[in-house]
Amino acid sequence: MRTEATVLSVNGRTAVVEVERLSACDGCHKSAEGCSACSLLGGKKKAAATALNKAGAVPGDRVVVSSPSGRILFYALLVFIFPVVSALAGYFIAASSGAGEGVALGISAAAFVAVFAAAGVYSRYRSKRGYEIEIERIIRAGEEQTEIKE
Repeated sequence: MRTEATVLSVNGRTAVVEVERLSACDGCHKSAEGCSACSLLGGKKKAAATALNKAGAVPGDRVVVSSPSGRILFYALLVFIFPVVSALAGYFIAASSGAGEGVALGISAAAFVAVFAAAGVYSRYRSKRGYEIEIERIIRAGEEQTEIKE
């Protein structure tokens, strides 16, 4: 996945970049400030991240940052799908083994929390091993800005 970002600071081989988070409101005919649904869904929010500065960018530069699409998909599965699937599996396994509904719900909740906690631990481990995003190139002044999403 590729998107545009602004470099906030540089520290050796890395840079802190600010990315405007994409939301369901990107195609909205109203601005995020004027649309209450867009405001609730996260329109016009920014996120900062540390990126490997391959392009030699300096603070204030507009840059193209990238992250492998497979990694983004894996994180989406890890955060949204795996906890729900594990909770459902925990419930059905407990219920089919003769446990009462309360026990099955407890096991389901415990499975959900355990998988979600494991996702957090994995994310911390992964972030210590390397950078999730890289600065590919600097967007030069006057360069036509195009849709970069992959």
